[in-house]
Amino acid sequence: MCVVNLGVNTITIIAAATKKCLDKPSYKFILGLTISDLLIGAFFPVHMIFKTFYEEHAKDTYSIYFFHCFLPIFPVLVSCAASNLFQMIIAFDRCMSVMKPVLHRNFLTKRLAKITICAVFAFSILMCSMPMYWNNYPNERFNACVLLTLTLSYYSYIIVPVFVVILCCLFFIYFQVYRVVTTNLRDNARTLKMVAVILTSHAVCWFPHMVCTYVLLNDALPKKNQNSVYHNLELYTLYHWLLLLALSSSFLNALLYSWRMPDFRKAIDEIIYRKKPPVFTTSSVPIDGSIRNMWSLSNYCLFAASILLCVVNLGVNTITVIAAATKKCLDKPSYKFILGLASSDLLVGIFLPVQMILKTFYEEDSAKDTYSKYFFHCFLPTFPILVSCATSNLLQMVIAFDRCMSVMKPVLHRNFLTNRLAYITICVVFAFSIFMCSMPLYWNNFPNKRLEACILLTLTMSYFSYLLVPAFAVNVFFMVFIYFQVYKVATAKLSDNTKTMKMVAVILTSHAVCWSPHLVSTYVLINDALPKKNQSAVYHNMELYTLYHWLLLLALSSSFLNALLYSWRMPDFRKAINEIIYLQKPEEVLYFVTERDFSSKPCSPCLNHP
Repeated sequence: MCVVNLGVNTITIIAAATKKCLDKPSYKFILGLTISDLLIGAFFPVHMIFKTFYEEHAKDTYSIYFFHCFLPIFPVLVSCAASNLFQMIIAFDRCMSVMKPVLHRNFLTKRLAKITICAVFAFSILMCSMPMYWNNYPNERFNACVLLTLTLSYYSYIIVPVFVVILCCLFFIYFQVYRVVTTNLRDNARTLKMVAVILTSHAVCWFPHMVCTYVLLNDALPKKNQNSVYHNLELYTLYHWLLLLALSSSFLNALLYSWRMPDFRKAIDEIIYRKKPPVFTTSSVPIDGSIRNMWSLSNYCLFAASILLCVVNLGVNTITVIAAATKKCLDKPSYKFILGLASSDLLVGIFLPVQMILKTFYEEDSAKDTYSKYFFHCFLPTFPILVSCATSNLLQMVIAFDRCMSVMKPVLHRNFLTNRLAYITICVVFAFSIFMCSMPLYWNNFPNKRLEACILLTLTMSYFSYLLVPAFAVNVFFMVFIYFQVYKVATAKLSDNTKTMKMVAVILTSHAVCWSPHLVSTYVLINDALPKKNQSAVYHNMELYTLYHWLLLLALSSSFLNALLYSWRMPDFRKAINEIIYLQKPEEVLYFVTERDFSSKPCSPCLNHP
């Protein structure tokens, strides 16, 4: 289901964001609906991994409940709520376009559509964040995450009324649309079919799931003289199958609301059945066939290499995040920084494919003649990667400082650093990275007819020279200085300091080797693209641009190397990761029996706690 979801919705988003014929206010709501549905395909596998392999783990602390139950389901709840609200808004938009066409055309603008989309997502996040405090935790009777997360009062007073209001509004609005259309058109069979299919699919997908969820929550209420752990395998299995039925609407929406429309069909056909080879140049200088083919081959090789990097990244960092978030032996303040580092690196694996798809297949064809196209085609795909890279580099400096303090001032470090302080530090790092990387929203080279590459439109020489380069230089300087202090203290206390020297050398070398060539090539590319005297032709330098992207992949390869260097080397993490990979249940006590001694001894405590 997630594969179909990602395929259908990704194509729809690319069409809505890049095709000029779809740059209309009404189509922005369909774009918002598709984005919310795409989030289901992106985050539902994470929820299913936790549900399948780690549902039985004990939730004895709020942090374990938060990371194990609430956090995996929260994006799915938000996307479902936003998707349903967008369907109601699209219905109202269509009703206004039929009943009051002049008012609709004059009143609805792109700005109003974007404000409405942001308001829908903000309301969905507010409504779905309530289980952070309105939940059943702690409750020893419940092991299932859905029972700990959803209370019957929250479900009955918030979720059900919202669903009923949306369903009633859909029926009422589409009835008004049908009534107006039947008075204006003789042949109304098509309109009737459209209204019937939309309402039937919405009711069939969501109504059984809503009823089953209510029955499950009601059945889980404590009865008289009943203190045992609640389990109803048949009802719980039925709930999950009906949840899949409800979430199947995430790709049906794209088919019903966009792929049926002629403008969308035409744009999607251009994307799927494109015959023109991707070429990055709009220069007036002609390019012969051999250079054109070499450029196309280079693009496809880059795309294949980036997909391979993303697969490795997602595998390594997902395991690291699950281990750090669910294992009790890793519930230490210092390990929270490693959890933040793995989370930031995981964003690279999630968002890099989107950037590479746009770069490989649509860099040439989509003209950036409006700010909205620049925003959706250039800034928005690059922004999450910039944020994750900045956060990753800052958290590496934080981890270095944390290790330095644990070696030089162990008592102060143990007393001062708490889980709460660690979480606050991670949030501050993410907030600072978002602030720093959002500057290309206004500090950019748009509009510029000489520059067609997104990287050249997004990064100005001043922004790169005065902000990114100094930040990287300060980061490297502090890491070298801090790890030198760690090495100096370790050599004074340990007779054999080979391991410490090896650790310091590997971390600093990998950081410098991954990032220094990329920064140098970026500076050279931006400097080479600066306008020269009497030069007004469109800039293109295929060799330098290709080198930049290969060195970018080298820099982003640090996103999975960080997990190997900072977590997988540590004994606690190694034990927890082995437990995850080999699916060892935490409640099982493992025994090792030798041939000499038939007495049994339990393994490390790290294996016996979630």
